[in-house]
Amino acid sequence: MFHPIVISKIGGVISFLSKTQIYPFVWDKNRKTLRVGSSNRQLLIMLVYLFFLLFYVVYLACQLKIALSATKIDVSNVYWIGVFLSAFPLGVETVLSLELNKYEMLNLFTECISFYELAAGT
Repeated sequence: MFHPIVISKIGGVISFLSKTQIYPFVWDKNRKTLRVGSSNRQLLIMLVYLFFLLFYVVYLACQLKIALSATKIDVSNVYWIGVFLSAFPLGVETVLSLELNKYEMLNLFTECISFYELAAGT
């Protein structure tokens, strides 16, 4: 599934991202595969993001209520406030998926690597 050249490029990118300690994976140079890192910085940043996101959603909901209760309704303001409010579940899912599905992502990567090794006969 992954050619060794692609794996070496993935390893370089993952090594760079793991130095920031906000990416949940670490590149294992000996086995040339991923493993789950032990940094709590990614979890802390995720919680801070979700905390501020909660306040922003409440702010947008208040803005939407004010915009709808005005005597002259500006359709474009209501539209954009509604779009921003409806986009937040996608942002929350994106941020949470790294933490909640990291073991599933690791298993998928490992299976793809082993499938290529099995198909290549190594």
